[in-house]
Amino acid sequence: MSTGQVVERMSGDTFLIQDAIGEKVGKIIQLLSTFFGGFIVAFVRGWLLTLVMLSSIPPVAVAGAIVSRMMTTLSTKMQAKYGDAGDIVEQTIGTIRTVVSFNGEKQAITTYNKFIRKAYESARREGAVSGLGVGSIMAILFCSYGLAVWYGSKLIVDRGYNGGIVITIIMSVMVGAMSLGQAAPSITAFAQGQGAAYRMFKTIERQPCIDVYNTTGIILEDIKGDVELKDVYFSYPTRPEHLVFDGFSLRVPSGTTMALVGVSGSGKSTVVSLVERFYDPQSGEVLIDGVDIRRMTLGWIRGKIGLVSQEPVLFSSTIRENISYGKDGLNLEEIRRAIELANAANFIDKLPNVQCEIKMYIMLILLLTHS
Repeated sequence: MSTGQVVERMSGDTFLIQDAIGEKVGKIIQLLSTFFGGFIVAFVRGWLLTLVMLSSIPPVAVAGAIVSRMMTTLSTKMQAKYGDAGDIVEQTIGTIRTVVSFNGEKQAITTYNKFIRKAYESARREGAVSGLGVGSIMAILFCSYGLAVWYGSKLIVDRGYNGGIVITIIMSVMVGAMSLGQAAPSITAFAQGQGAAYRMFKTIERQPCIDVYNTTGIILEDIKGDVELKDVYFSYPTRPEHLVFDGFSLRVPSGTTMALVGVSGSGKSTVVSLVERFYDPQSGEVLIDGVDIRRMTLGWIRGKIGLVSQEPVLFSSTIRENISYGKDGLNLEEIRRAIELANAANFIDKLPNVQCEIKMYIMLILLLTHS
């Protein structure tokens, strides 16, 4: 699942779910109560004419079920298209300097327009289905009114009904049926919310291959820090046909420093990703002190590994909160000690803006507080 799709789930789908479980719930309860109340009055006043008018209910129910099913499907497709468009926006804004430096604004807009047009076409189809569905339901109801007037006149002549009874029955059924018709937008919102909830719960209940909350596994009593990659075969999930490592082996003994040098895409960052267990290799082993990290408790082993990336990302909070991130109970004295160990005490309060070098220092301090 891409970042744009996750953002779409959290923004678009949550809005649809909120719309479905919000005020429309109370509204549809009111409309359905009016519907049943109207038909109860109609049955009490004249059951024969009411039964004739009820002949319109099966076609209305069938049309409503078809519209609801189609709306759920079209809503799912439309939100998927918006997710693809969101990917383009997220990538463009995230790398805006690169886009501008290569005059790629028009290309980004063209690509975004291509995806948003697909979403627009899905929205048009959804609107057409909604309009035709509601229109067909109302057409059936109005036909039933004409049938009721004709049959009511026959009852006045043949069964001794009077005009007041016929009008009472027709108006009661009409008010009840109109309430059912007014419930159509709420039913549409429920259908869209159902599709959004399906996608949302599918995302929430998705079981990751690497579960950080799994507490089963080995915790080493005494960790030395020997790291070894043994005969590793690995490709990223997004490009399974491209092998990054083809039988790759590497050993870093405890207490030594190693630098990995190579061209872009040669697998330097991939080594770190495998040691941190962001991914698992398709074949081979990643060992720490001779133990496969897949057998270790994931949260514990990540707590033993420090990582300062090339372009660290800080949270929008204070430096103190960033330093204490991930470790509860840090007091100010411990934070100051870590700042001094990182040789950052002289300048950490001087700059109005935190530059990239300062971010690296803060990440280093964060690692020191965990050690």
